[in-house]
Amino acid sequence: MATHPGVPREVDRYLVPAEKVQFLTRLHVLTMAGPVGLAIAGLVALALLQPRTPPGNARTALTVAWLILAARAGWKVLEWYMQLFLATDRRLLLVHGVFNRQVDMMPVSKVTDMRYKRSWAGYLLGYGKFFMESAGQDQALSVVKYVPHPNATYRKIQEILVIPAAQRTPFRPSPTGQSLPVHEPGQWWS
Repeated sequence: MATHPGVPREVDRYLVPAEKVQFLTRLHVLTMAGPVGLAIAGLVALALLQPRTPPGNARTALTVAWLILAARAGWKVLEWYMQLFLATDRRLLLVHGVFNRQVDMMPVSKVTDMRYKRSWAGYLLGYGKFFMESAGQDQALSVVKYVPHPNATYRKIQEILVIPAAQRTPFRPSPTGQSLPVHEPGQWWS
């Protein structure tokens, strides 16, 4: 039975009933850009080369090569779908893996420093990279790349780190399907 409404059952199993989810999001779709782009480029190359290739082993090799690229792209899409980044009032979690599920976790009490970085591509496409540090320890969750809505996500994490639990806003999934209740400004320079 789910103890956290609005949270996928797959993630709910890793949470303690007393925890309150502050935000939940998938990583940016750009994490799939390389493999999917390569599969599309391979399909274009296959379409251009196949008519010029004599029937036989060469044609079969081209088709098999493209099928491998397409399978890899499909796998990356599945990995992206299964990967979730979330924060509760007690810890930050990155749940990932398809068959072998892994949970990278850092208790909020262990976070001594946090920052995020946005490249120019990050500004244009709406993602950032988060760095969490703890006092003298190497944590499983120290870097999270391709976090969507980084300004809003950073504010939510800072709210967890700085504001007492009684004063925080609870997680409520929005009716539009977005994972964060705060929306970023529409200007590219913000």
